[in-house]
Amino acid sequence: DAVSFPGPPSKSLEVSVGHREILKRASLAHVCGDTLVAAVAGLALYASFPPLGWWWLSVPALALYISRIDEARSLHALTVTFIFGMSMWLPLIDWVFLAVGSRPAWFVLAFVQTLFLLLWVVFVRWTQLWPWARGPLVQALVYAVSWAGVDAVRLRWPWSGFPWGSVALPQVDSPLGHLAPYGGTSVITAVVVFCAVLLRRMFARRDASSHA
Repeated sequence: DAVSFPGPPSKSLEVSVGHREILKRASLAHVCGDTLVAAVAGLALYASFPPLGWWWLSVPALALYISRIDEARSLHALTVTFIFGMSMWLPLIDWVFLAVGSRPAWFVLAFVQTLFLLLWVVFVRWTQLWPWARGPLVQALVYAVSWAGVDAVRLRWPWSGFPWGSVALPQVDSPLGHLAPYGGTSVITAVVVFCAVLLRRMFARRDASSHA
């Protein structure tokens, strides 16, 4: 009997494999691009604190970060948030290494503080499953109040809290600093995040209009 050998893969199969490979590479490039943007956003937020003290960077830095987690899948949002948090916290608390002489303690403290951001992003991404929470003002309010709430917990726990790193602190010399008598750092924090979300939505709407 004649022996038959399998022929070459069909053209449709080759196209399918090629298409999946292109999608895989595009997805990897997207993740790498977003992590790079997140790192830049984290460093920009760090720059708003002393010694640089460029307080005006707080809102655009947060808006840039939020633009990377908006509509992102859970794992992607967590990855971006981790990069953003560590990029901000490591240079912000570099004095920990000088104070205790231990690099692990420096990294552990930065990681613990970043964990609060990870919890926050899980919550806000969950709220975006509800249509009523996707409007600009409602989204800004949810993001702002939840960020201020998580920040308030972070200031008290663990180890009696860690007051450094609140986005309200760079605003001492800004116009938002005048809000302190009306609610302290929590109000200022909420307003900073509220403005950041609106700034991100404004640019997102402009981009959507330009591509319409």
